[in-house]
Amino acid sequence: MKAMILAAGYGDRLRPLTNHRPKVMIPIVNIPILENTITFLAKNNIREVMINTHYLSDSITKYFGDGSDRGMRISYSYENEILGTAGGIKMAEDFFKDETFLVINGDILIDLDLKEVIRFHQLKRSFITMVLREDEKADEYGPISINQEGKICRFLGKPAGLSNDNLIKTMFTGVHIMEPGILNEIPQGRYCGITDEVYPHLLKKGLPIYGYITSDYWKDIGTHHRYIEAHKDILNGKFDMHVKLKRPGKRDTEKIRATKIIPPVIIGDNPSIGEGVAIGPYTVIGRNCILKKGTTIEESILWDDISIGHNVKISNSIIGSEVQIPDFSSLYNEVIT
Repeated sequence: MKAMILAAGYGDRLRPLTNHRPKVMIPIVNIPILENTITFLAKNNIREVMINTHYLSDSITKYFGDGSDRGMRISYSYENEILGTAGGIKMAEDFFKDETFLVINGDILIDLDLKEVIRFHQLKRSFITMVLREDEKADEYGPISINQEGKICRFLGKPAGLSNDNLIKTMFTGVHIMEPGILNEIPQGRYCGITDEVYPHLLKKGLPIYGYITSDYWKDIGTHHRYIEAHKDILNGKFDMHVKLKRPGKRDTEKIRATKIIPPVIIGDNPSIGEGVAIGPYTVIGRNCILKKGTTIEESILWDDISIGHNVKISNSIIGSEVQIPDFSSLYNEVIT
C-alpha cells in the first residue's frame, strides 16, 4: 500500500516556532515530527510515500531526499498554492494509480496497528475508512457521528436534522484509508477540503464510509500547549516514539556528571554545562546547547545550538534554535525564537 503524508500547511497556531520551518519539521524530543511519521509507516510495511509540500518546502525535501537511506521511496508534490486535503490528494492522483491508499496528517503522533485498520476497511467493503476516537473534545475538533456498526452518518453536523439517537460522537485522528475511486469525486485544480466538502457529498451519494475507532495514543501537535504535552507524554512513557531516541554518548555523559538532573530528562549531543546547573523534570535539551553556571530549567523544550547565560531560570517554555538568553533572565510560559 502507498501512503500520502500531508505536510503543506503553515502551522499558524504554532508561530513563532514555524516562522522559519514547516510544522512537520518541528522537533519532538530532538527528532522532526515528520521523521517519526515516516518511520511509523515503515514499521507498518508502507515504504512508498508521497509528501505534499508548500510552505518552506526545501527544508523537507533536502532533509529526507528520496528516502533511500531510510529504506523508503519518497516522492513530493509541490503546491504553488495550498489546495486543501482533498485538493492535494487530487494533485497527486498519478501516484496512487488504481490502488487502495492511506492518507495521514504529518503533524500527529499516533500509535496504531495499520494492519487492523486495513483489515477493517476490507471487511466492511468500505469506500473510505476514517480512523476515529471517542474524545470529550470531539466538538472542538469537529464531531463525526457513527452508528453501532461503525458506519459514518454525519460529518461536522452534516446532514442537518439527523437524529442523534444511538449515534456515537467521535473525532477524526487524521488517518484515513481510501479507495482510488475517490479521485473521481474531487474537483481538479482548486482548493477542496476532504471532511467539509468531499465526505458529506459521498454520504449523500450513499457510498459506504466507515469509522475505525481506536483507543491508542494520539496527539495533534497543533498548539504550544499540546506540543509541551506531547513531550511530557513521551517522557512519562505514555507514547513510545517510532524513531529510536538518541541518548548522550559516554563523553557527553561525563560533561553532565556534576549537573543536578531531575528525571525525566533528555539531553542531546555535545552539551556544555556549567557548575550548579539544574535540569528537569520534563525537560528536553537539543544538540550543542550551552548552559552556564547557576541555570535552572524545568518543564521546557530547548532546540539545538542554544546559549543560556548565567543564573537563568526557565520554566514551562519553548526556546528555538540558535537563541541566546542573557544572564539572570527569568522565563515562564514563554516561546522564544
